[in-house]
Amino acid sequence: MRKRRNQSVAQPSDIAFLLIIFFLLLAGIESSKAITLEQTGKVVSKQQTCVVMLQTEGIFYQEKAITLSACFSLFSECDNIQLYVDSEVSWQQVVDILSVANQCGKEVQLYEA
Repeated sequence: MRKRRNQSVAQPSDIAFLLIIFFLLLAGIESSKAITLEQTGKVVSKQQTCVVMLQTEGIFYQEKAITLSACFSLFSECDNIQLYVDSEVSWQQVVDILSVANQCGKEVQLYEA
């Protein structure tokens, strides 16, 4: 007669090998590249800093409403751009302003208003 081998579901070495692969894959995953909002009231005091407010009513610079196309000329003159975003604003409006700043070759500091 033929002896039956006692087969278990998985050997401990197989489980250890799978765990090592799992942790190696997990270590290779990058963190989320989401937009971070800084919640501070600090404003950089340079002459070339543009402070822009994005509210549901529109885009404001020095308490005056401006258009998205006017942002292009404004951003090209500024060294630093600080964008204060109202919590009610849609993300598409934020992306539009970031796109204009990117066309000007500028980085934007985002803050929650």
